[in-house]
Amino acid sequence: MAKMKKKHVNFKKLVKKGIACFCSLAMVVSVAPFENTMAATANQTLPFKLMAPTGTALEWNGGSDSPTTMTYSCSKDSDSGMVEFMEKYYNLDTEEEAKQELEDCGFSDIFIVLQIDWAIDDPENGWHYTKYWDTNGYKLDEYGDELELHASCWDAVNESVSNSTADDVWIMRGIFGDFSDSSFYDWYGSSENSDKGYVLGLKEQLKDGQYAINEPDENPADGYLSIDYNEHTIYARARYGVIAYPIQGATAAMSTTYLYSDWSETASYGKDASAWEPYTEDTLDPPDVSNLRYDELSEENNPYALYNLNVPEELEKGLAEVTARGGSLYIEVEMRPEGEDEWTVMEGERDIKSGDMSVELRTLTFQKDPIAEGTKLEFRARYFCSQNESYGGDQIGDFYTDYSRVLTMESPYIPSDESQSSDESPAPSEEPTLIPAKNTEEPVFVPTTQPIASAVPVTVTMSPTKSAVNIGTATAEPAISSLDSGASKNQVEKFIKALTTDDDPAGTSFGFLFGRQKKVTKDSITLTWIKPENATNYTIYGAKCGKANQYQMITSVSDTTYTQTSLPSGTYHKYLIAAFDAGNKLLGVSNTIHITTKGGKYCNFKKIKTNAKKNKVTLAKAGKKFKVKATAVKESKKLKVDVHRPIRYESNDKEIATVANNGKIVAKKKGSCEVYVFAQNGVYQKLKVTVKK
Repeated sequence: MAKMKKKHVNFKKLVKKGIACFCSLAMVVSVAPFENTMAATANQTLPFKLMAPTGTALEWNGGSDSPTTMTYSCSKDSDSGMVEFMEKYYNLDTEEEAKQELEDCGFSDIFIVLQIDWAIDDPENGWHYTKYWDTNGYKLDEYGDELELHASCWDAVNESVSNSTADDVWIMRGIFGDFSDSSFYDWYGSSENSDKGYVLGLKEQLKDGQYAINEPDENPADGYLSIDYNEHTIYARARYGVIAYPIQGATAAMSTTYLYSDWSETASYGKDASAWEPYTEDTLDPPDVSNLRYDELSEENNPYALYNLNVPEELEKGLAEVTARGGSLYIEVEMRPEGEDEWTVMEGERDIKSGDMSVELRTLTFQKDPIAEGTKLEFRARYFCSQNESYGGDQIGDFYTDYSRVLTMESPYIPSDESQSSDESPAPSEEPTLIPAKNTEEPVFVPTTQPIASAVPVTVTMSPTKSAVNIGTATAEPAISSLDSGASKNQVEKFIKALTTDDDPAGTSFGFLFGRQKKVTKDSITLTWIKPENATNYTIYGAKCGKANQYQMITSVSDTTYTQTSLPSGTYHKYLIAAFDAGNKLLGVSNTIHITTKGGKYCNFKKIKTNAKKNKVTLAKAGKKFKVKATAVKESKKLKVDVHRPIRYESNDKEIATVANNGKIVAKKKGSCEVYVFAQNGVYQKLKVTVKK
């Protein structure tokens, strides 16, 4: 079957297009907002409706970023079609299709931004919008006599827009410096002769009594501005903006076009703000789902299902409130073949939006047999809600809603997932050797797969160890020098906590758990992995990346996903996942996983591309070689990835073929195996390797 263009990608593999659009252009186009900005050409329209943000919320960050920083959150109108278009336009697999739609509308390219306006104590006349916001006019109008006032450091006119239902942005971030220094840009602004044009300082935008300046005696440069939110109220509103560029060679009438939605409803925080009512199990209804069916654009070996989700306006507004306080609200789908007792938690889209949502059907065959075509599949969904009293504040408590009604569909053929299970993992060829340790009669456990000379004698002391999973009091167990199966939780915890490097510890494996990133937000990271045979519980170890930051035991879970919350935005974190059996004996540990939260200058990888045709490698006989050339594709074209570890390679059967750190595969004997190519956050590609003789 010929490869078809994918409509969906796993784990929400839809990239944000970093859209820094209001950057300096040489020409300032004087155009009035919204209704009057569309060029007078019949076919120049947008492939979606430009509608104001719906749900809006404003929350103080509690001083965690600065004394004044607020989180503003808003959601896109479900009827606009903006999310659907952006998903196609910012997805590498459907980008060309979306560009054609855009050309049919008369444009070659567009940028979409969120403009956020603010006011203090006066939601009628205290706004800071100027006509400058309607164009790309960062520079002065060289031909006009009137000086246009430009934005201050708090005027957010060029915020990037995600292709998710809700956007959250930090606004009014604190300014720090010497307030007596006339060159303090954020406070005094820039002069008419500045190469940045004339930019307002906050001194010109704030009124007396709205703020306080804190100037230390010892070091004036440590001064900062603060606002007492018990005495003042902050208001915020937003609108979506589009800069649409004409097709090259078009008529003069089809010039660069600036379009803006109406302003949203006003959100508020502070003395006069309305109270927020968090969701409860009684006030959040189950998902309204319908029209479950097979996605005809699925690839042959990667089938998807689609279902329709109807999101009421009240939920769109509530989603913004939860997001602004650092919480999360998403949909979780479960499916099963009719007649089975157990439901399977499915992988696929989780961000709440009205319209079609996708589900990866191969999730049903992880560690299972294929599902025959025509099998009746059952479907149900529920919302998961995690809320905080405030940004960075106490958690209110997580809960699930009731399940939706059950939908059914006839299944296509679903191939089995070929991930290796624990009984396929390479085992030591001999029994481990016990070597007496220095200063103790207890032996040190050293696998014979490593040279005995590399074992480091360790003095074992008895001390209680705290754990969230019934570890109890530590005993004088032998120390381990590698994370091999059979070790106890105490041994594993001591070994991991003593690590002084971000590298993969000895004994870890990617293909045992397939530990990887599932979802990230500005303050949370969700991990996922597969369930090996005999695994009953998993312990998560983590820390901020960096050799100086040693691992700590975060939690233990029985599921194959875990979300760590209340993390700082734009920071990298490292994780190890350890799988244990019912007797709390180690089965295996993932490779080190490096993931960054959103909100900074870095992003994560979203997929792996290789030079292996159809991800298959065929070698004629033992000794033949193939060099894999792999590329990790970023989630965003505009952001960087801080590479903590290069792309790695792993063979699940070294007797058939080995693979080196540089990607060179060497055939060993007749048979077939898999080579995993994986990035630092766990996204991976499987290559099927066949050795003919």
